[in-house]
Amino acid sequence: MKEETFAYVIDPDGADDTITRWDPADDQARIRLDARQLTTNLGADYSSHRLGRYVVHHGNPPYVQEVNHYAGQLWTGLAGGGPTSVLRGTVLVTGRKLLDGTHRLLDFSEIEHLAALAQTPTRWLEPDGLVVSAAQMQGDRKRQCDAFAVHRDQTTGVWAFAVCDGIGDSQDTADFVRHFTPRLARAAATLQRPEKAIEAIRKEVEPWQQRRGWARTSPRRPSW
Repeated sequence: MKEETFAYVIDPDGADDTITRWDPADDQARIRLDARQLTTNLGADYSSHRLGRYVVHHGNPPYVQEVNHYAGQLWTGLAGGGPTSVLRGTVLVTGRKLLDGTHRLLDFSEIEHLAALAQTPTRWLEPDGLVVSAAQMQGDRKRQCDAFAVHRDQTTGVWAFAVCDGIGDSQDTADFVRHFTPRLARAAATLQRPEKAIEAIRKEVEPWQQRRGWARTSPRRPSW
């Protein structure tokens, strides 16, 4: 076995670290170890989002837990700009999943790059003028299935705030609201007419569902 870096870790206070492990040669053992590292640090209910060569993993803690602005800055850097959902508590960044089900391991230059992004303020997290915030509470549901997003059109200065209230607590519902809420806010700010934004985003729903294989199992349209 050889020592490898599995994840970059960033806490709400800006303290960072890495998770280094002795990497077993067996793929199935690596998959189990990857899963154990994530649940140990984030809890059993965590979410993972692919951003290019990396995957951002975060828990879904109560809204009272501190917002991780450093993770937000890192997310914005990896995404090439733009706002991010509110991340709370400790956040882990790993390499993307490989075909064998394991995560790509990180080298030293990548850790340095991720650390630099986490420490670089962005205009999305430190905007001039109006500052908007919100809080969520998961309650007794298995996962957070509500989402909010804010967008400001850089040309007109118009702000839009969108909230999607997901029904139930399935992973499909969570994925739906996380995908379409920021798109809805962006469309509303750009078009400056909420009803036109809803009409525009509705047209994206069915193709998105078909790409995910929902056409056979989830034919329902959104209620908005």
